[in-house]
Amino acid sequence: MQAGKSKSSQKTREPYGRVTEVGQVPVAIGEIVYLSGSVRRDEPETYDLQSQLAAVHRLAVSIQVVTCANPGCLSQMAENMEVKS
Repeated sequence: MQAGKSKSSQKTREPYGRVTEVGQVPVAIGEIVYLSGSVRRDEPETYDLQSQLAAVHRLAVSIQVVTCANPGCLSQMAENMEVKS
């Protein structure tokens, strides 16, 4: 029962939304990679560069805030990923 409770209390975030927990950092970095790589200069009518840059900025700032508030969290995440591999 306890595991179910902790899962239901976890915060979810919208795609490209502000990062509020350390566990959301890897997905947010993937979103930054996608946003920054999806700008197509040859088809300017198919993207809104200003909104993409705003999303990248919002994600980067929120990652910075969350990781600075949790010193060592990225190292710990990296160690956990190495164990799973």
